[in-house]
Amino acid sequence: MRREISYTDAREWFMKRPIILMAILLAVMCMVWPLPARADGGPMVDPNLFAKLKEGQQVAVITFQDTNTASVDLFISILDQTGESHEIVFFVPLGVKADRFAIREQDSLAFNDQFTNRLDMTLFQSYRQDQQFIQYLFAGALLTNGVWLTPLWLPLLFIGCAEAPPPISTFKTDSSEVSIFGLEESTDLEALISITGLDPSVTETLSRLRGQQIAVVNLRTQPQQAARGPAADSTLTGEPGLHLSWQTALATAESGATYAYPLGTGTAWAHPIEMTRVYVIVPEELDFTAQYPKLGANRSGFVKKQSSYEPRIADSGEEPAYAVDTATHVSIYPFRGKLNIWRVTYANSNAAEDIVITVNQGSGTSFGTSLRGAGSQAAFFIGLIIAALFWILAWSFLMPRLLGRDRKVKGLWRLSLTYIAWNALLFVPGAILYFIFSFGAQAITLFLLVIMFGAASVLTFSLRHLNRLGVSTAQGVRAFTIVTLASNGAYLLFVFGYAKLIGII
Repeated sequence: MRREISYTDAREWFMKRPIILMAILLAVMCMVWPLPARADGGPMVDPNLFAKLKEGQQVAVITFQDTNTASVDLFISILDQTGESHEIVFFVPLGVKADRFAIREQDSLAFNDQFTNRLDMTLFQSYRQDQQFIQYLFAGALLTNGVWLTPLWLPLLFIGCAEAPPPISTFKTDSSEVSIFGLEESTDLEALISITGLDPSVTETLSRLRGQQIAVVNLRTQPQQAARGPAADSTLTGEPGLHLSWQTALATAESGATYAYPLGTGTAWAHPIEMTRVYVIVPEELDFTAQYPKLGANRSGFVKKQSSYEPRIADSGEEPAYAVDTATHVSIYPFRGKLNIWRVTYANSNAAEDIVITVNQGSGTSFGTSLRGAGSQAAFFIGLIIAALFWILAWSFLMPRLLGRDRKVKGLWRLSLTYIAWNALLFVPGAILYFIFSFGAQAITLFLLVIMFGAASVLTFSLRHLNRLGVSTAQGVRAFTIVTLASNGAYLLFVFGYAKLIGII
C-alpha cells in the first residue's frame, strides 16, 4: 500500500537532515542569485560625456611598450569662448630624446573615438566589477548571520649670453605652427622666450626642463559658435583642437624607468582648465606606480543618472576636483595582450606638479591577479565556503567554552548548519531586494535585509536551540552573540584581505 506523507512528517524529515536541506537551498540560490552579465547590455557610461564639456580640454594617452620608451598622444582644445579669434603661444614639454613627433588638427570626438572611448568604457566596467566582487562576498555574511555586522560593510558596499638656438624642426597646420626646441644647459631661456613669443612668467618652469625638448605652439584660436535654435543643443558636436603625438625615452632612476607627464605647466595658464584627463596604458608584464597631485575634492567613481552611469567628477561645477580610476588584466583592441589602465581626471585645476609614472619589469602574474581573473563568480563561491567554515568552527570550538567546560552538547556543529539552511532559503528574496534597490535606496534595502535575516536567526535560536544548550537564557544569548560576532568578524577581515589582494582597496 502507498503511504501518504503528511506535512508534519515531511517537515520533521527535512529538519533532521539539515545538510540535505542546505544543499537543495544552495542549488536554488545559485540559480536565482544574479551572476555577472557577459553581454554588453545594461546601464553603461556615456563615452562621449567628456566631449560635451566646452570650456577647454587637455587629454593625454601615455602608452608604455617596455621600460625604455613611452608614446604620448595629446589633445589640446583651441576653442575660444570670447567669440573672437586670437593668436596664442604656449609650450608642451616632450621629455628626453623625443622623436617621431607629429601634429594635426583634429576634432575632439574623433580623438576620443580613436583613443579614449574604449578606455573609458573599460574603466567603468572595471568599477562595476569591483562592486560585484563586494556584493558577492557579502553573500557569505548573509549566509552565516553576518547581517548584524552590516554597518561595518557600508564602506565597502557604498587616490655670458648666448643666442637663442634654432628649432630642431617645425610643423605647420591650417591654424598653427609648432617648433621643437632642445633645452640644453647652455640655452639662453630669455632669448628663447623672446623669439618664440612665450610669456616671461614661464622662465622658471623652463629652467626645470633643461635636458628635455619642448614644443612651442603658436596657433590661432577658433571662436565658439553660438547655438542656433533648439536643435543645436541636441546635436553633439566635437571641439576643434590639436593632436600632438611623439615618442620619448624614459629617464633612469633608482625606483625604475620614469616618465614625467608635464601637468605642472598648468601654472602658466591664466585660468583653470575645465577638464584634464591623463591615461596610462601599461602591459600586464610591467609593474608601474603613478605619483600625481591631488587637487580639490576626491570625486572618483561613478553615479547613476537615469538609465546610465557617468563619472562623479562630471558634476563638479566650478569647484576643483580630481578622480582616479583603474582597470587591470583587461584586453582592448587594437592592443595585444593583457593591459593595466590608469586614469586621473582633473576639473577646474592648474597643477604645479607633474605626474610621474615609474615602470619596472614585473615578476610574473601574481596570485591576486589570477584571483581577480577568476571573476566575481569565484569570489561568490569562495566567500560562501569561507563564511560557512568560520561559522561551523566557531560553533564547534568556541561555543563549548562559552557554555562551560563541564557541559557537553552533542552535535553543536549540526546546530550551526540549521542557520545556514534557513539563511540560504532567504537568499532568493534577499537577492531580489538587494539587486533591485542597490542602485538607489541602498540604506532601505540593507535595513530590510537586517530584519529578514536577523529575525530568522533570533527565532531559530530562541525557539529551537536555547533549550538544547541547557543553560540560562542570559548565558545562551551571550554565547550566541559572541560566536556570531567572532565568526563574521573573522569573515569580514577575510573579505578586506581578499579585496586588497585583487586590487579593489
